[in-house]
Amino acid sequence: MKKKVNKFVIPKNNNNMFEKKQKEVNQLFKTKDYPKIIIALNELLQMDKNNIDTLNDLGTCYFDTEQYEKAIEYYQKMLDIYDDNTTALINIANCYTLLNDYEKGIKYTKMILDIDDRNISALLLLAILEFNNGNFEDSLTYFNKITTEYGKRGINLYKNEAEHNIYISAIISIVLINCEKGDYLSAKNDLVSAYNQIKQIRDSKTGFAFNDDIDSFNFKPGNKGIFTDYYYAYSLAIHKENIDEAIIYINKAIKTDEIRSDLYKQGAYYYYLKNEKELFRKYLNKSIELQKSKTARNINYGKYYQAVRIPEDIFAEMMNEIKNN
Repeated sequence: MKKKVNKFVIPKNNNNMFEKKQKEVNQLFKTKDYPKIIIALNELLQMDKNNIDTLNDLGTCYFDTEQYEKAIEYYQKMLDIYDDNTTALINIANCYTLLNDYEKGIKYTKMILDIDDRNISALLLLAILEFNNGNFEDSLTYFNKITTEYGKRGINLYKNEAEHNIYISAIISIVLINCEKGDYLSAKNDLVSAYNQIKQIRDSKTGFAFNDDIDSFNFKPGNKGIFTDYYYAYSLAIHKENIDEAIIYINKAIKTDEIRSDLYKQGAYYYYLKNEKELFRKYLNKSIELQKSKTARNINYGKYYQAVRIPEDIFAEMMNEIKNN
């Protein structure tokens, strides 16, 4: 990494006291007792104020406790030492994303791509941020870069489960953007690709023959989100031509993640279109209830499809009907 010599002090990692304190911090991290961890990390900083790992750990403590402005301070100190530290840049971009400051998030993410234009984490975050900023075409460009990059890897992609999941998520993301643009034909074509990729994961895990049944495959907890995303995207892509099938798929999505308020809202919209008032009210009330719940997953970050796909005038009608009954 590029080094700013004028601001860099040689770390004192050979100091026995530093190493002893570092081991203590590592044990404290297992307890997640952040006040104690922060005190110990600050003691490390007194021994070596420019230690990158210590600064990053402090930023992480404040990030994990949702003190994003404070986290940025420590990540920025990392940049003052190494101005091309992509870890610090992505962390700052993540903080600004959670602060809903998408412009600054985009700024720091683009700085990463100036250093490494194939950085998947940066491409993914930038695609999300551009979507949240309403720049669907730019978002689509970045998601296409991700699918192109992963597409080059061929069979090697399937050997890395995490990267394969990102690849599938990017394809589904393109589906969702095309739905946002009203290009349902492209959305449905991309869904076929996403479906086949999901089956690749299913078949590699279960050893079952490649077939047309993915519903019976129970993803482990870390992968269930792909099912949710696929079902949600499928419901959006077909709701204009087949509202009944859209309802089937939004309910499949809900079954995989029962505390997502946006899924119930989308379901309420479909039932509203069908004039099934009892179910419409049930789903919309559940969505409102979840939005108020501390356990709800409202998808404020890391997923960009929280953007309202329900036409504003119809959603206003839906809310009025709830209020009047």
